[in-house]
Amino acid sequence: MENELQISRIPETVNGIQVNFCENPQCPNFGVPASNEKQPGGPGASERGLDLYIVQGGVRSDSSPRIECRNCKEKPPLKSNKGIYDETTRMLKYLEESFLTCPNPECANHSI
Repeated sequence: MENELQISRIPETVNGIQVNFCENPQCPNFGVPASNEKQPGGPGASERGLDLYIVQGGVRSDSSPRIECRNCKEKPPLKSNKGIYDETTRMLKYLEESFLTCPNPECANHSI
């Protein structure tokens, strides 16, 4: 079908942030994000280049979505890259120049 909805395996990267990877620092997959590409299936799939991770849980399951590292079997939960970006931006807001001045235009510190 042409208009078939494409469901992402993992949350999309947002402004360079992708945190969905193996969290075991001793694993070779540590810091290597899971692929968002559709994975091959059926006999011989491993020879056709499977991803480093298995996506588990979520839509058709009672468990929270997570990825399983094929190397060390670590199972970190999937996280929203947009949520992390939004929260980081919110927390760093105080560093913006306009935020560091008094918002009252009649205050002596307004432009300082």
